[in-house]
Amino acid sequence: MSVEIDTLSKIKLTALKLFNERGYFETTTRDIASEVGIKSSSLYFYFKSKEEIFSTLHREARALFEKKTYSCLENPLDDDVSNQLYNLFCVSMDFFIENNEYSKFLFRYFIYEAHGVQQKAGTKLEDWVDIFSSYIIGLFNKGLQNKLFRKLTPDSLVKTFYRNLNGYIYELIASNKIPSKDEVNEAWEIYWNGIKA
Repeated sequence: MSVEIDTLSKIKLTALKLFNERGYFETTTRDIASEVGIKSSSLYFYFKSKEEIFSTLHREARALFEKKTYSCLENPLDDDVSNQLYNLFCVSMDFFIENNEYSKFLFRYFIYEAHGVQQKAGTKLEDWVDIFSSYIIGLFNKGLQNKLFRKLTPDSLVKTFYRNLNGYIYELIASNKIPSKDEVNEAWEIYWNGIKA
C-alpha cells in the first residue's frame, strides 16, 4: 500500500471516528490532521475542506449500506413474508456489525442532520428510505392478506419495524456494544411475537 493511500485511509477513518464522537461542527480539520499525525496543510492535499471529507464519508457509508440492502431487496431468499422481513432486519444488523463506524455515522446524521452540509452534498437518505419503505409496505400488505399479522394498518406495521430496528441500533450505539447473532435473533423474536397474528 502506498503512503498516499494509507494516509488517505487514515484521514477518512479518523474523521469518521471524530464525527461520530464529537459531531460535525465540533470537529475541525486541525483535530483530524493532529489525530492522523500530519500537518493541517497536508490534509488539504487530500480534501479541500471538512465538508468534502464529510460528503465523501457519507457517500461511502451510503454506498456500502445500499449495496448490502439492495441485494436483499432484489434477490429475496424466498417468498415467505416473515423470512423476508427477518432478512431485512438481519441485513441492517449485519451492516451495523461489519461496518460499525459507518453505521453509527449514517444513523447519527440521518437523525441529527448536519444542517447546511448535507443539503450541499446531496447526501439526504429520503430516496433510499422511500424505496426501502415501499418494499416493506408491500411485504406487510401481503402478510395482512394472508392474515399473518395482528389487525394493524400497513403504515403502523412499517413504523413498528423501524422503531424496533432503529431503537435497537440506538441502544447498541449508546452502550457501545456489538451484538452477537443470538442477541440479534432475540431482538427479532420479541418484535415478531408482538406483531404476528
